[in-house]
Amino acid sequence: MITDLLLKEAFLLVIAAIMIAVGILKDNKVLHPAYYYIQKHIKNKKLMLCVMSTVYGILPIPGRITVATGMFDTCTRGSKDRTELGILAYLSTHHYYLWSPLEKSVLLVLAGTGMSYMDFIGAMGIYIGIFLGATYYYVVFVMKDVTALIKDFATQPVKGDWCKFIDMIVLISGIILCCIQTFNVLYFFPSFAVYIMIRYPPRFRKVWEYVDIKLLAAIAVVIGISFTIQQHTEDIRIIAERLATLYGIHIGLVVSFFAAFLLGSSSRFAAITVIMTSIFGIAYMPLFYIVDYCGYLLSPTHKCVAVGNMYFKTKFIAFYKIVGIISLILITASIVRHFII
Repeated sequence: MITDLLLKEAFLLVIAAIMIAVGILKDNKVLHPAYYYIQKHIKNKKLMLCVMSTVYGILPIPGRITVATGMFDTCTRGSKDRTELGILAYLSTHHYYLWSPLEKSVLLVLAGTGMSYMDFIGAMGIYIGIFLGATYYYVVFVMKDVTALIKDFATQPVKGDWCKFIDMIVLISGIILCCIQTFNVLYFFPSFAVYIMIRYPPRFRKVWEYVDIKLLAAIAVVIGISFTIQQHTEDIRIIAERLATLYGIHIGLVVSFFAAFLLGSSSRFAAITVIMTSIFGIAYMPLFYIVDYCGYLLSPTHKCVAVGNMYFKTKFIAFYKIVGIISLILITASIVRHFII
Protein backbone atom coordinates (compact mmCIF):
# COMPACT_ATOMS: atom_id res chain seq x y z
CA MET A 1 0.00 0.00 0.00
CA ILE A 2 2.80 2.42 0.93
CA THR A 3 4.65 1.48 -2.26
CA ASP A 4 1.55 2.20 -4.38
CA LEU A 5 1.12 5.60 -2.71
CA LEU A 6 4.78 6.47 -3.32
CA LEU A 7 4.39 5.54 -7.00
CA LYS A 8 1.43 7.90 -7.27
CA GLU A 9 3.31 10.66 -5.45
CA ALA A 10 6.13 10.22 -8.00
CA PHE A 11 3.91 12.32 -10.29
CA LEU A 12 5.18 15.27 -8.24
CA LEU A 13 8.62 14.69 -9.78
CA VAL A 14 7.10 15.17 -13.24
CA ILE A 15 5.41 18.41 -12.18
CA ALA A 16 8.59 19.76 -10.55
CA ALA A 17 10.60 18.87 -13.67
CA ILE A 18 8.11 20.68 -15.90
CA MET A 19 8.24 23.75 -13.62
CA ILE A 20 12.04 23.84 -13.90
CA ALA A 21 12.10 23.20 -17.65
CA VAL A 22 9.40 25.80 -18.37
CA GLY A 23 11.15 28.35 -16.16
CA ILE A 24 14.43 27.93 -18.05
CA LEU A 25 12.66 27.95 -21.43
CA LYS A 26 10.89 31.16 -20.47
CA ASP A 27 13.95 32.95 -19.08
CA ASN A 28 16.02 32.08 -22.14
CA LYS A 29 13.17 32.82 -24.58
CA VAL A 30 13.58 29.40 -26.17
CA LEU A 31 9.99 29.23 -27.38
CA HIS A 32 9.83 32.79 -28.69
CA PRO A 33 10.74 31.87 -32.31
CA ALA A 34 7.87 29.36 -32.43
CA TYR A 35 5.41 31.80 -30.90
CA TYR A 36 6.57 34.48 -33.33
CA TYR A 37 5.60 32.36 -36.33
CA ILE A 38 2.31 31.27 -34.74
CA GLN A 39 1.46 34.92 -34.09
CA LYS A 40 2.59 35.88 -37.57
CA HIS A 41 0.05 33.54 -39.17
CA ILE A 42 -2.74 33.85 -36.56
CA LYS A 43 -3.41 37.56 -36.08
CA ASN A 44 -6.45 37.17 -33.82
CA LYS A 45 -5.12 36.56 -30.30
CA LYS A 46 -8.34 34.96 -29.10
CA LEU A 47 -8.15 32.50 -31.97
CA MET A 48 -4.48 31.94 -31.15
CA LEU A 49 -5.37 31.06 -27.55
CA CYS A 50 -8.13 28.70 -28.76
CA VAL A 51 -5.71 26.93 -31.11
CA MET A 52 -3.06 26.59 -28.42
CA SER A 53 -5.53 25.25 -25.85
CA THR A 54 -6.87 22.70 -28.34
CA VAL A 55 -3.36 21.47 -29.16
CA TYR A 56 -2.47 21.06 -25.48
CA GLY A 57 -5.72 19.20 -24.92
CA ILE A 58 -5.02 16.43 -27.45
CA LEU A 59 -1.70 15.35 -25.95
CA PRO A 60 -2.37 11.73 -24.93
CA ILE A 61 -0.07 11.77 -21.92
CA PRO A 62 -0.65 11.83 -18.15
CA GLY A 63 -0.29 15.30 -16.72
CA ARG A 64 -1.41 17.17 -19.85
CA ILE A 65 -2.51 20.05 -17.66
CA THR A 66 1.01 20.55 -16.29
CA VAL A 67 2.26 20.94 -19.87
CA ALA A 68 -0.62 23.29 -20.73
CA THR A 69 -0.19 25.49 -17.65
CA GLY A 70 3.55 25.70 -18.25
CA MET A 71 3.13 26.70 -21.88
CA PHE A 72 0.37 29.21 -21.07
CA ASP A 73 2.70 30.70 -18.48
CA THR A 74 5.47 31.02 -21.06
CA CYS A 75 3.40 32.76 -23.73
CA THR A 76 1.47 35.13 -21.46
CA ARG A 77 2.50 38.31 -19.76
CA GLY A 78 3.84 38.30 -16.23
CA SER A 79 0.79 40.24 -15.09
CA LYS A 80 -0.86 39.59 -11.75
CA ASP A 81 -4.29 38.83 -13.17
CA ARG A 82 -4.02 35.59 -15.12
CA THR A 83 -6.53 33.72 -13.00
CA GLU A 84 -8.79 32.78 -15.92
CA LEU A 85 -5.97 30.81 -17.54
CA GLY A 86 -6.30 28.22 -14.76
CA ILE A 87 -9.85 27.52 -15.90
CA LEU A 88 -8.87 27.47 -19.58
CA ALA A 89 -5.98 25.07 -18.91
CA TYR A 90 -8.43 22.73 -17.16
CA LEU A 91 -11.08 22.90 -19.87
CA SER A 92 -8.62 22.53 -22.74
CA THR A 93 -7.14 19.33 -21.34
CA HIS A 94 -10.33 17.50 -20.35
CA HIS A 95 -12.34 17.08 -23.55
CA TYR A 96 -9.87 14.23 -24.19
CA TYR A 97 -11.92 11.85 -22.00
CA LEU A 98 -14.90 12.18 -24.32
CA TRP A 99 -13.28 10.89 -27.51
CA SER A 100 -9.67 9.66 -27.38
CA PRO A 101 -9.11 5.97 -28.26
CA LEU A 102 -5.86 6.19 -26.25
CA GLU A 103 -7.54 7.27 -23.01
CA LYS A 104 -7.93 4.46 -20.48
CA SER A 105 -11.42 5.56 -19.41
CA VAL A 106 -12.64 5.23 -23.01
CA LEU A 107 -10.87 1.89 -23.45
CA LEU A 108 -12.32 0.60 -20.18
CA VAL A 109 -15.87 1.41 -21.27
CA LEU A 110 -15.32 -0.18 -24.69
CA ALA A 111 -13.92 -3.33 -23.08
CA GLY A 112 -16.53 -3.46 -20.33
CA THR A 113 -19.59 -2.88 -22.50
CA GLY A 114 -18.48 -4.46 -25.79
CA MET A 115 -19.23 -1.26 -27.72
CA SER A 116 -17.26 -0.42 -30.84
CA TYR A 117 -15.25 2.79 -30.87
CA MET A 118 -17.43 4.24 -33.64
CA ASP A 119 -20.58 3.54 -31.61
CA PHE A 120 -18.96 5.25 -28.63
CA ILE A 121 -18.05 8.33 -30.70
CA GLY A 122 -21.58 8.39 -32.11
CA ALA A 123 -22.96 8.43 -28.56
CA MET A 124 -20.48 11.09 -27.38
CA GLY A 125 -20.52 13.35 -30.45
CA ILE A 126 -23.03 15.88 -29.15
CA TYR A 127 -21.23 16.16 -25.81
CA ILE A 128 -17.84 16.68 -27.47
CA GLY A 129 -19.43 19.54 -29.43
CA ILE A 130 -20.96 21.03 -26.28
CA PHE A 131 -17.70 20.87 -24.34
CA LEU A 132 -15.53 22.34 -27.11
CA GLY A 133 -18.16 24.97 -27.87
CA ALA A 134 -18.31 25.95 -24.21
CA THR A 135 -14.49 26.20 -24.07
CA TYR A 136 -14.33 28.50 -27.09
CA TYR A 137 -17.27 30.54 -25.79
CA TYR A 138 -15.34 30.99 -22.53
CA VAL A 139 -12.27 32.29 -24.39
CA VAL A 140 -14.15 34.59 -26.76
CA PHE A 141 -16.92 35.97 -24.56
CA VAL A 142 -16.06 35.35 -20.90
CA MET A 143 -12.31 35.86 -20.49
CA LYS A 144 -11.81 39.54 -19.79
CA ASP A 145 -8.76 40.65 -21.73
CA VAL A 146 -7.13 37.93 -23.80
CA THR A 147 -5.29 40.48 -25.95
CA ALA A 148 -3.46 41.83 -22.90
CA LEU A 149 -2.48 38.34 -21.76
CA ILE A 150 -0.73 37.15 -24.91
CA LYS A 151 2.79 38.46 -25.32
CA ASP A 152 3.63 40.33 -28.47
CA PHE A 153 6.48 38.48 -30.16
CA ALA A 154 6.88 41.20 -32.75
CA THR A 155 10.64 40.86 -33.14
CA GLN A 156 11.69 38.40 -35.83
CA PRO A 157 14.09 35.74 -34.47
CA VAL A 158 17.76 36.57 -35.03
CA LYS A 159 20.27 34.12 -36.46
CA GLY A 160 21.30 32.70 -33.08
CA ASP A 161 17.69 31.92 -32.19
CA TRP A 162 17.53 29.15 -34.77
CA CYS A 163 19.59 26.96 -32.44
CA LYS A 164 16.63 27.10 -30.08
CA PHE A 165 14.62 25.07 -32.56
CA ILE A 166 16.81 22.10 -31.56
CA ASP A 167 15.46 22.37 -28.03
CA MET A 168 11.89 22.58 -29.35
CA ILE A 169 12.49 19.52 -31.54
CA VAL A 170 13.78 17.59 -28.50
CA LEU A 171 10.71 18.63 -26.48
CA ILE A 172 8.19 17.88 -29.24
CA SER A 173 9.87 14.57 -30.14
CA GLY A 174 9.81 13.51 -26.50
CA ILE A 175 6.12 14.37 -26.16
CA ILE A 176 5.34 12.42 -29.35
CA LEU A 177 7.25 9.40 -28.03
CA CYS A 178 5.28 9.68 -24.78
CA CYS A 179 2.09 9.82 -26.85
CA ILE A 180 2.89 6.53 -28.60
CA GLN A 181 4.01 5.13 -25.24
CA THR A 182 7.63 4.64 -26.26
CA PHE A 183 8.68 6.90 -23.38
CA ASN A 184 7.15 7.19 -19.93
CA VAL A 185 6.39 10.78 -18.85
CA LEU A 186 7.79 9.87 -15.43
CA TYR A 187 11.21 9.55 -17.09
CA PHE A 188 10.98 11.95 -20.01
CA PHE A 189 10.21 15.26 -18.29
CA PRO A 190 12.86 14.89 -15.55
CA SER A 191 15.35 13.92 -18.29
CA PHE A 192 14.33 16.93 -20.39
CA ALA A 193 14.73 19.20 -17.36
CA VAL A 194 18.29 17.92 -16.91
CA TYR A 195 18.97 18.41 -20.64
CA ILE A 196 17.69 21.99 -20.64
CA MET A 197 19.70 22.81 -17.47
CA ILE A 198 22.83 21.62 -19.27
CA ARG A 199 21.95 23.74 -22.34
CA TYR A 200 21.19 26.85 -20.27
CA PRO A 201 22.88 26.40 -16.87
CA PRO A 202 20.89 28.33 -14.22
CA ARG A 203 22.12 29.36 -10.79
CA PHE A 204 21.28 26.76 -8.13
CA ARG A 205 19.08 29.22 -6.24
CA LYS A 206 17.22 30.03 -9.46
CA VAL A 207 16.30 26.37 -9.92
CA TRP A 208 14.53 26.40 -6.56
CA GLU A 209 12.73 29.60 -7.51
CA TYR A 210 11.20 27.77 -10.49
CA VAL A 211 9.66 25.14 -8.20
CA ASP A 212 6.39 26.10 -6.50
CA ILE A 213 6.68 24.19 -3.22
CA LYS A 214 3.19 25.20 -2.07
CA LEU A 215 1.69 23.82 -5.26
CA LEU A 216 3.60 20.54 -4.95
CA ALA A 217 2.52 20.21 -1.31
CA ALA A 218 -1.14 20.83 -2.22
CA ILE A 219 -1.00 18.26 -5.02
CA ALA A 220 0.69 15.76 -2.68
CA VAL A 221 -2.19 16.15 -0.22
CA VAL A 222 -4.79 15.74 -2.99
CA ILE A 223 -3.05 12.59 -4.27
CA GLY A 224 -2.91 11.21 -0.73
CA ILE A 225 -6.62 11.84 -0.09
CA SER A 226 -7.54 10.42 -3.49
CA PHE A 227 -5.43 7.31 -2.87
CA THR A 228 -7.06 6.74 0.53
CA ILE A 229 -10.56 6.99 -0.95
CA GLN A 230 -9.61 4.75 -3.87
CA GLN A 231 -8.61 2.00 -1.44
CA HIS A 232 -12.34 1.72 -0.75
CA THR A 233 -13.38 1.57 -4.41
CA GLU A 234 -14.92 -1.87 -3.97
CA ASP A 235 -17.04 -0.70 -1.01
CA ILE A 236 -18.26 2.31 -3.00
CA ARG A 237 -19.00 0.07 -6.00
CA ILE A 238 -21.08 -2.34 -3.87
CA ILE A 239 -23.06 0.50 -2.26
CA ALA A 240 -23.72 2.14 -5.65
CA GLU A 241 -24.81 -1.15 -7.19
CA ARG A 242 -27.21 -2.00 -4.33
CA LEU A 243 -28.80 1.44 -4.21
CA ALA A 244 -29.25 1.53 -7.98
CA THR A 245 -30.84 -1.92 -7.99
CA LEU A 246 -33.18 -1.11 -5.10
CA TYR A 247 -34.28 2.42 -6.01
CA GLY A 248 -34.03 2.66 -9.79
CA ILE A 249 -32.41 4.87 -12.39
CA HIS A 250 -32.83 8.25 -10.68
CA ILE A 251 -31.11 7.20 -7.47
CA GLY A 252 -28.63 5.29 -9.62
CA LEU A 253 -27.62 8.49 -11.40
CA VAL A 254 -27.21 10.41 -8.12
CA VAL A 255 -25.18 7.64 -6.48
CA SER A 256 -23.09 7.20 -9.63
CA PHE A 257 -22.30 10.92 -9.77
CA PHE A 258 -21.19 11.13 -6.14
CA ALA A 259 -19.14 7.93 -6.41
CA ALA A 260 -17.20 9.47 -9.32
CA PHE A 261 -17.02 12.77 -7.39
CA LEU A 262 -15.44 11.05 -4.38
CA LEU A 263 -12.98 8.91 -6.31
CA GLY A 264 -11.67 11.66 -8.63
CA SER A 265 -10.15 9.15 -11.03
CA SER A 266 -10.74 8.79 -14.78
CA SER A 267 -10.42 5.00 -14.76
CA ARG A 268 -12.67 4.67 -11.73
CA PHE A 269 -15.44 6.91 -13.07
CA ALA A 270 -15.36 4.75 -16.21
CA ALA A 271 -15.54 1.61 -14.06
CA ILE A 272 -18.64 3.01 -12.34
CA THR A 273 -20.16 3.66 -15.77
CA VAL A 274 -19.54 0.04 -16.78
CA ILE A 275 -21.15 -1.21 -13.55
CA MET A 276 -24.24 0.96 -13.98
CA THR A 277 -24.51 0.01 -17.65
CA SER A 278 -24.42 -3.67 -16.69
CA ILE A 279 -27.33 -3.05 -14.29
CA PHE A 280 -29.56 -0.88 -16.51
CA GLY A 281 -28.52 -1.86 -20.02
CA ILE A 282 -26.28 -0.61 -22.84
CA ALA A 283 -28.79 2.12 -23.81
CA TYR A 284 -27.95 3.89 -20.53
CA MET A 285 -24.17 4.00 -21.17
CA PRO A 286 -24.03 7.57 -22.61
CA LEU A 287 -26.18 8.88 -19.75
CA PHE A 288 -24.05 7.32 -17.02
CA TYR A 289 -20.78 8.16 -18.76
CA ILE A 290 -21.61 11.88 -18.91
CA VAL A 291 -22.96 11.99 -15.35
CA ASP A 292 -19.88 10.19 -14.01
CA TYR A 293 -17.55 12.28 -16.18
CA CYS A 294 -19.03 15.45 -14.67
CA GLY A 295 -18.58 14.01 -11.17
CA TYR A 296 -14.93 13.43 -12.07
CA LEU A 297 -14.55 16.98 -13.49
CA LEU A 298 -15.85 18.52 -10.27
CA SER A 299 -14.04 16.22 -7.85
CA PRO A 300 -11.87 17.96 -5.23
CA THR A 301 -9.67 14.83 -5.17
CA HIS A 302 -8.89 15.31 -8.88
CA LYS A 303 -5.28 16.57 -8.86
CA CYS A 304 -5.74 18.59 -12.07
CA VAL A 305 -8.06 20.91 -10.14
CA ALA A 306 -5.19 21.85 -7.82
CA VAL A 307 -2.66 22.21 -10.66
CA GLY A 308 -4.78 24.44 -12.88
CA ASN A 309 -5.98 26.64 -10.05
CA MET A 310 -2.89 27.11 -7.94
CA TYR A 311 -0.56 27.71 -10.91
CA PHE A 312 -2.48 30.86 -11.90
CA LYS A 313 -3.97 31.65 -8.46
CA THR A 314 -7.44 30.94 -9.79
CA LYS A 315 -10.14 31.23 -7.15
CA PHE A 316 -11.97 27.96 -6.55
CA ILE A 317 -15.33 29.76 -6.59
CA ALA A 318 -14.64 31.07 -10.10
CA PHE A 319 -13.38 27.66 -11.20
CA TYR A 320 -16.42 25.76 -9.93
CA LYS A 321 -18.77 28.38 -11.34
CA ILE A 322 -17.53 27.82 -14.92
CA VAL A 323 -16.90 24.08 -14.73
CA GLY A 324 -20.14 23.62 -12.78
CA ILE A 325 -22.18 25.41 -15.46
CA ILE A 326 -20.60 23.31 -18.23
CA SER A 327 -21.22 20.13 -16.21
CA LEU A 328 -24.84 21.12 -15.64
CA ILE A 329 -25.30 21.70 -19.39
CA LEU A 330 -23.75 18.31 -20.18
CA ILE A 331 -25.88 16.45 -17.63
CA THR A 332 -29.05 18.25 -18.74
CA ALA A 333 -28.30 17.44 -22.39
CA SER A 334 -27.72 13.78 -21.54
CA ILE A 335 -30.98 13.53 -19.56
CA VAL A 336 -33.00 15.30 -22.26
CA ARG A 337 -31.44 13.16 -24.97
CA HIS A 338 -32.11 9.91 -23.11
CA PHE A 339 -35.55 10.47 -21.61
CA ILE A 340 -37.19 13.00 -23.94
CA ILE A 341 -35.73 12.84 -27.45
